Amino acid sequence: MVSAVMCRRPGQNRLHDAIVGTAQLRTEGGVACRLPERHAHDVWFGYGFNPGLRRLADARAIGSFAARGQERHASLWFKRRGMGMAVLEHPACETTGHGQHVADPAAAVDGGHAWRSRPPGDFEPPGSRNDPRPCGGRAQAATACRLRRARRGAMAATRPRRLSLQQAAHRARPTPPRDTMEFDQVCQLARRISRPHRIARGAKFRLRDHDPADTGPLGDEHKPAVKEALEAGRDALAQLQDMLYAQDRWSVLLVFQAMDAAGKDGAIKHVMSGVNPQGCQVYSFKAPSAEELDHDWMWRCVRALPERGRIGIFNRSYYEEVLVVKVHRGILDAQKIPPVLLHERVWDERYRDIRGFERHLAANGTLILKFFLNVSKDEQKRRFLERIEQPEKNWKFSAADVKERAHWTDYQNAYQSMIRETSAPHAPWYVVPADNKWYTRAVVAGAIIDGLSSLGLHYPKVARAQLAELAAAKKALLAEKR
Repeated sequence: MVSAVMCRRPGQNRLHDAIVGTAQLRTEGGVACRLPERHAHDVWFGYGFNPGLRRLADARAIGSFAARGQERHASLWFKRRGMGMAVLEHPACETTGHGQHVADPAAAVDGGHAWRSRPPGDFEPPGSRNDPRPCGGRAQAATACRLRRARRGAMAATRPRRLSLQQAAHRARPTPPRDTMEFDQVCQLARRISRPHRIARGAKFRLRDHDPADTGPLGDEHKPAVKEALEAGRDALAQLQDMLYAQDRWSVLLVFQAMDAAGKDGAIKHVMSGVNPQGCQVYSFKAPSAEELDHDWMWRCVRALPERGRIGIFNRSYYEEVLVVKVHRGILDAQKIPPVLLHERVWDERYRDIRGFERHLAANGTLILKFFLNVSKDEQKRRFLERIEQPEKNWKFSAADVKERAHWTDYQNAYQSMIRETSAPHAPWYVVPADNKWYTRAVVAGAIIDGLSSLGLHYPKVARAQLAELAAAKKALLAEKR
């Protein structure tokens, strides 16, 4: 039995769809063939009678790809070889013609003749003695000529083939990291776990609607699975960061804001532990220095923005100017700002400046992801006590942290206003539940992977001039005397 796989007519600028793995075979040349589902992997041999298919080895390769369910490679083979029409022999099919459902068999067969069903061992090429098709004269001579070319191609295919440097570079061009299906699954999981906490438009945002102890559909019994997924996420993040660094087009800014003991440092440590330190930089912004107070309030953060190809992490940021400065008005008075400018609209102006600043960064190739780790007051108290009671954590505790708890409500209102005023699709906030550290880290990792995977990152392609330089360098190295 012979079944049409795909067809490319002269003048067409794209390859027709062919899904061999599910036995759904389609063409736009008037033929629609479908093989039985149970025989999808019995396809064992490919052969072509169109002049565009010049080598028997090509047809065999297509058949081999199809038998293994690698329809993508078969499609690429078609595209590279510029083939017209190829056929696959399916030993299990009993229907005469070109498949079980044929709209126009003559449109897909050389010379307009349909083949008869044959056992696998009785396959005969066109023009042979047992060929059931009537042929003679010029048709027979042309068929014999094509058969000779196919035989010569099969013999040539047995010889080792030397690739040019350009062909080798093309074949060595990296594909998406790791196994494609595994990488796609990690990205899909990252999106599912992080998107429910994403705030892209915050006009109606209310902080009280977000439970700090929320773990989505997951429970404590899912902790081992989440930790395993986090390991896979670290691998995916490391490979995405490697492509970001190599491509050198985008930069990434990650902003972390939270109350004390919410887990900012731990989230950064665990999520970013697998990335290359050369492409990542972390800045922690404390109380401004005398030099920083002599500049505008955004100056010290602008100096620390990441370069293209790098990931910049702000552990606290310019958002402190609408949080702690808003809660403690005395800090604003100490910033050497002319008193005439300290009017009631100062916070609205700062929100406006932040929105404009982030819009400018996004328009110039910076991916901005902002995280508010939402911890409850009770959980913060438990962590403070843990820091006091455990000697190895005493260094983390400060008496000023307890004093700030007295302003808890003011801080919650300030965070709510901040998210309402500065959320945007190009700079979204992620309100991350922070009472359960394992879930906090999973959401943060998922958001970063989701953001990076949306950039279309890839390794840079090698230009022809560079290939020529590589060839010259290789030649010089091989010519060196030992």
